[in-house]
Amino acid sequence: MEIGLSATEGAELHGLLAEAAGDIVVKLDANGFIQHASPNIKTMGLELSQLLFLPHIADLACANYVDGLRIFVAAAMDGNATEGPFEFPIAIPGETGLADQGKWHSLSLRPVLNDDGTACGALGLLRSIEHRRMLEGELYASATTDHLTGLCNSKVFAAKLRRAKKSDEGGALALFELDRFRAIFMQYGQSAAEEVLWAFAQFLEAMSQPDYDLAHLDGGRFAVCLPGMSSEDARVWCEDVLETFAALAIGATPGEPRLSASVGLTTLSSSVNEAFKQAELALVMARASGGMRVGVSGDTRGPIVFRERPMVGELGVSFAAR
Repeated sequence: MEIGLSATEGAELHGLLAEAAGDIVVKLDANGFIQHASPNIKTMGLELSQLLFLPHIADLACANYVDGLRIFVAAAMDGNATEGPFEFPIAIPGETGLADQGKWHSLSLRPVLNDDGTACGALGLLRSIEHRRMLEGELYASATTDHLTGLCNSKVFAAKLRRAKKSDEGGALALFELDRFRAIFMQYGQSAAEEVLWAFAQFLEAMSQPDYDLAHLDGGRFAVCLPGMSSEDARVWCEDVLETFAALAIGATPGEPRLSASVGLTTLSSSVNEAFKQAELALVMARASGGMRVGVSGDTRGPIVFRERPMVGELGVSFAAR
């Protein structure tokens, strides 16, 4: 038995199917302006019945994606659409009146043709892909960052170091290691050791400029890429980092350890592997000199004598407090 539906009933059924699928059905004219949309377009914050002029489909996208979406729509009208839907974040009004980035959606289009083969419009499906984009972002973060400190991992850092090496700016590589970190782990346990690592990572970020690249390598070791910095300027910066950290990391009670760190420093004049080797050697020499030292690759001047800081007593904080 055939079921006959009126135009009104067909429109209602169309709306029900679209809402059940979660997709927004849109009908465009030949120029890409929205002529009709299923009621669930309200989930995008758009009420077509309240608009004096119906918007172009590209008006739904954030500014950086408008041109790309217009090209996609024009190609679909010509029957030359690229494979796959076009993905973009929708534009939502911001507090300043400008368009802020909203949730991600994908648009699939199929042209509606006249008898002569020209497009008189197109039918499309808008689908929310926010959950998928969120999962992709989490997966990328998991693959590129250290879960404990939030810094990039060694693999990503090596890639960034290669890019810095290829530039004409030059720069330096600094390898930091917390002094007596293994002893802290053995005496106070994993939780306290992780607190130390987290705190030192936060401290390094606070001492760094926005263009510095930081990474947690393993154990108590951290790496910092100092782009465009001379060896002497890098040495001065590393000295300041070590002195400031030692001043801040005074235990709140006599039983807590006084933390310090050492650093191995080298320039980016050789290959990345060689730079790591030279920085490692400089770090070994700095730690062998008693710790809280800056070792510089090729430096024969001996350990650095640190200046006394007058405010050390007032800067003391517990290493276990975040």
